Amino acid sequence: MIVAAWKEALGVDSIGIHDNFFDLGAHSLTVAEVQAKLQETLGREIPLLDLFQFSTVCSLASHLAGTRPRGPASDRAQRRRLAQQR
Repeated sequence: MIVAAWKEALGVDSIGIHDNFFDLGAHSLTVAEVQAKLQETLGREIPLLDLFQFSTVCSLASHLAGTRPRGPASDRAQRRRLAQQR
């Protein structure tokens, strides 16, 4: 569902689960479009900040499911948090 929303908003054919939404060309209007689509699909509110903070399919899906993503940190926000802890 996240991949489908990103593909539609970005007009791309292929998105990997570790691709960064903003590296694929997203901007603030795209974020709002994806937010609306996901809220409609999931039937719940999703803060805009979540889409900026969890900028890969893997990290956003894990966040929305209430779990932590497996494997290496793949989104910018997570990498920044890890760097600040060092």
